[in-house]
Amino acid sequence: MRELESELYRRDMESRTNKIIRLIRQLGQCAEQSVFQYDADQMEQIFSTLQAELDAARRRFYLRKCRSLNRTFTFQDEMHANPHITLSIPDKSWLTAVACQQDDYPSINIYLCRNGKDPELICFAEYNPERSPCHEICIGTYQSDDDETKYYAPYRAERNHNGTKKDLSSEETHMG
Repeated sequence: MRELESELYRRDMESRTNKIIRLIRQLGQCAEQSVFQYDADQMEQIFSTLQAELDAARRRFYLRKCRSLNRTFTFQDEMHANPHITLSIPDKSWLTAVACQQDDYPSINIYLCRNGKDPELICFAEYNPERSPCHEICIGTYQSDDDETKYYAPYRAERNHNGTKKDLSSEETHMG
């Protein structure tokens, strides 16, 4: 019975994938500007939308795989409850930025997601009301082998008198 289900699934997925490939090729035929008029913004909207749909489909397959292995995403509830965006990386992993609206410390958390592994919180930007004015936006980063924050400092877009950015590297605050 399992063999039959697997073969049906394979045939169905091949058929659906080939249909999508045909449609993408038809879309590519619209690139001929002597026939179709479009601008760069319209083209970007099309491909951004298609990429977002592909990313969403990939995540659905990945989530099912993780659930079948009794794994859970550490930020699954956070993602569903908060606005987020996912960006694909060429190595087939992806970054997910999740907006976390908290009363005292609203933030954006960035997760690195790789197939077969739990998402890993790699950095964040937060509003920290305990900091002095103009230094309340803080950046924090983690290192893969440690749960403690490795870097935490206020974001300071300070400028020299001539309008260029100051070199703040000697002023950075490191933790860890």
